[in-house]
Amino acid sequence: MAAALYRAGALTGRRPRAVIALVLALALAGAVVLTALTSARTGERALDRFIAANQPGNVFLYTPPGLPPEKRASTLSRVQAAVGDVATARVATAIVSLPGERRPDEKVEPVFVAEAVIEGPYLTEIARPIVLDGRVDLGEDEVVVNELLADGRGIEVGDDLEVAWYAPEDLEALGTASGPSPTAWTG
Repeated sequence: MAAALYRAGALTGRRPRAVIALVLALALAGAVVLTALTSARTGERALDRFIAANQPGNVFLYTPPGLPPEKRASTLSRVQAAVGDVATARVATAIVSLPGERRPDEKVEPVFVAEAVIEGPYLTEIARPIVLDGRVDLGEDEVVVNELLADGRGIEVGDDLEVAWYAPEDLEALGTASGPSPTAWTG
C-alpha cells in the first residue's frame, strides 16, 4: 500500500493538473454511487408505502361460473376459515363492453374485464386504488373506472355510463367474428 501511495505521489507531484483531474474523477464517482444508493432506498420506501396503502389481496379464489351458488358459498367459507381473521370480500368478475362511439383507432368494440363487489371491503380495505377524482364508497348504481378508460372515453365523475355485459355461456364465442351481443345496462 505504501509503495502504491509513494508511486502515485511521485507521478502526481510533478503534474498538478493530474492531481486535480484525479480528485474530480474520484469525487464524481463517489457522487454517482451515493446518488444511486439514495435513489434505491427512496424507491424501496415508496414501494413499501404503496403496498401499505393499497393492501393488495393475498389469496384469490376463482370458482367456475357454472358452480352452484351453495357450492361456491361453502368453498368460500372454507377458504375464509383457513386464512383466519383477515379482511375478505366477494367479487364477481364480468366481461363487459362500453357501447357507443368508438375512438378512431378502435376497429372493434373494446371488451374489458370488470369486477363487481358483492360483499365485503373490496376497494376500501382490500386492493385500495389511488383515487384521482371522486370517491370509492360507491352506491349500487355507481362504478369506478381507471384513468386510462376515463381519459380515453372522456368519462368524468357523475357521468352516466352505458355498460354491456356478456353472459358466461357467451364467453367462448366472444373472440369470433360473429360474437354474441351483450346485454346493455345504463347507470
